[in-house]
Amino acid sequence: MVHDASEHFGTNASRRFFSIRFHHVRHAVPFIVTIRLAIFSFFCYFQKTGERLPTILVLGVVCMRVWDRCVSRLVLIGLISAGCGSSANGQSPVPRLPWTQDQAKTVQTDAAKAVGRPLVFQNVAGMNMVFIPGGQFEIGPNGSKRRVRLKHAFHIGQTEVTLGQFRKWKPDHKVAGSDAEFNENDRPVAFVSWREARAFCDWLSEHPEEKKAGRVYGLPTEAEWEWAARAGTLTTRYFGDTDKGQTETTWFNSTYTPNPKHESSGRGRQQVARLRPNAWGLFDVLGNVWEWCEDHQLENKWGESRDPVLRGGSWRSGAFHCTAVAHDPGHPDQKADNIGFRVVCRFRPIPR
Repeated sequence: MVHDASEHFGTNASRRFFSIRFHHVRHAVPFIVTIRLAIFSFFCYFQKTGERLPTILVLGVVCMRVWDRCVSRLVLIGLISAGCGSSANGQSPVPRLPWTQDQAKTVQTDAAKAVGRPLVFQNVAGMNMVFIPGGQFEIGPNGSKRRVRLKHAFHIGQTEVTLGQFRKWKPDHKVAGSDAEFNENDRPVAFVSWREARAFCDWLSEHPEEKKAGRVYGLPTEAEWEWAARAGTLTTRYFGDTDKGQTETTWFNSTYTPNPKHESSGRGRQQVARLRPNAWGLFDVLGNVWEWCEDHQLENKWGESRDPVLRGGSWRSGAFHCTAVAHDPGHPDQKADNIGFRVVCRFRPIPR
């Protein structure tokens, strides 16, 4: 009997021992899996854009703590796969910035297919509008950068608005004082204020064909302009950080000689789309004419206002001002022979 009691006691002790060990293991496994998945998630985050991963990880951890561990692990693995793997339309994850030219073109093409928008379309004014995918990046020069996220894709003019296109709204528009060659239809429009540029966009948006297609036009925001100008690069220019070879992409004062009072003797605005474009197919985003941006802040409560800015530099600028980060303060009524604009197009739902 003593032997039997001892055997019984040993059996119970063993059960308690293994029960305790199993209890600890049962709670340790989810913790270990969570740590491993956290490391994996952060790896994915820094290798890809991976914006959904932090939320996915939190949801998975909640599942792991609430549900049976086996079920929760399966759910977490499924959530991580959804965040890191191929998307529903079969796209590969977007690569981390900076992008090569080929990567930028691939992202642009894949994103256009994903949302069912054309890569390029031509509107009633004869402008070629180029698709620009959404994304996130740090806007501004070194020392004053801030992170911006563009949730929605948009189309932007392949070139600055030309005189010929602008004259479909204002037939008699000319740049006063400029030689005749600088008032030809293939030159970028100039001597246009911020208010006039917005009025042109409103006119274009109200055109029956554009309204039928659900297209709304406006000036780009500073973030949209810089994102489009960079085309996935992180350098101050889409071809690098120095002005080496800038004459291949930019119309600017490359001789650094005093500018003429008026456009003359070949010095002034040049024909659009003659130099090398960026990876997204945009011409003259740097140089030729400064381009108006939409941002114009009025705070009536505090009596504060912020004038719109100009981006990109012009034919009168040195190379230092012809970058994706340089900007010049403007006034809504300001005009000059080196100030023009480029339009963006956003789609609105078409009533059924």
